[in-house]
Amino acid sequence: MIAATQPAADDEANYDHVAELRLAENGEIRPSQLKPVVTDLYKSYVARVMAAAGPTPHGFSTADHDVLKANADYLKRVRFGPLRSAIRAAGPTRKCPYCYQASAKQIDHYLPKAHFGEYAIYAPNLVPICGECNGRKLNRFQRDGGGRRYLHPYFDRLPIDSPPYIVATLSVGTSVTIAFQVVKTPGISDELWQILTTQFSDLDLAARYMLDATDTMMNMLGSFYLLFELDGAQAIRDQLVMDKRSKETWYGPNHWWPVTLGALGESAEFCEGGFRSLGPDPELMVISDTGQEYSR
Repeated sequence: MIAATQPAADDEANYDHVAELRLAENGEIRPSQLKPVVTDLYKSYVARVMAAAGPTPHGFSTADHDVLKANADYLKRVRFGPLRSAIRAAGPTRKCPYCYQASAKQIDHYLPKAHFGEYAIYAPNLVPICGECNGRKLNRFQRDGGGRRYLHPYFDRLPIDSPPYIVATLSVGTSVTIAFQVVKTPGISDELWQILTTQFSDLDLAARYMLDATDTMMNMLGSFYLLFELDGAQAIRDQLVMDKRSKETWYGPNHWWPVTLGALGESAEFCEGGFRSLGPDPELMVISDTGQEYSR
């Protein structure tokens, strides 16, 4: 989660280019007139994002703000093609840095252009995101009572050398369920913790991770039966440990996949036969003439 790499961009040249296009194509002079104010606000971007009370809109007139917000339409032009590609590839393993789950196929204005039109084409404000997170984040940027609402993919960093801050709890009974939550670990400040928990809730990450984790367990069900038959619970534990190490190497410790594998491997109840609550052995399932599945 987070840890995206900010693409390089000449933001002042990009602004000049858009202002020149708007003058040539539409006869608009206001974009050029607003440039000194906008470039000054570029310099204070990080300070505004990180302000203790949360980001605050500049206070442009409605007319001027609409002019600046309209700059975003020019991000679709050819000039910005390389920047668009670089942004979508900026997340860890090309994933969305908000959820670290889906591919980052969209570009988000971290500070929404609806409120911060001055940053409509400012590269540090353009971040990779998946469609699901984008649809949930919307134009929100401040927590109730003040403070930032979301972590910034380029500027915020969460600890990777302390215990995982994303954890899973496995419940084994007549069924197997897994629940995800975030926990405050060393290195996470009180302010980052407030933002992280708000983001985790807003983006419905617990439910989304649970769905992927359940799919993973079901896809591994046949292997669980086979391993248990070969060498009992220890064979399942050993396989889960190896799989977890592999996924951690690629995704890091705070990804739903290695977290899921860790929770499964640490559950004696699951490894000693509780996995059967996921369903019958897929190898013993057959499909009848009516299309129904049943055990042999």
